[in-house]
Amino acid sequence: MRLDEIKQELLTANPTLKRGSDETGYQDITGEEYQATIQSWAEAAYAKELKAQEAEAQAEAKTALLDRLGITEAEAQLLLS
Repeated sequence: MRLDEIKQELLTANPTLKRGSDETGYQDITGEEYQATIQSWAEAAYAKELKAQEAEAQAEAKTALLDRLGITEAEAQLLLS
């Protein structure tokens, strides 16, 4: 998913934002602060997604290498120790 798609999902899921607490009351977050908050959330979600994709690609590459070598992960660990 692209950053702009994540941002659009967040905007749809969170048409309004509030800050505060039950003790002090809540205030709406609007304007530039609202946009900045959504952008920040989108960037964090996008970074997390990229990291997960990278980990998946590394795992697939490792599996492919072990398959080409015809050995198991345990056997590879033995060779490296």
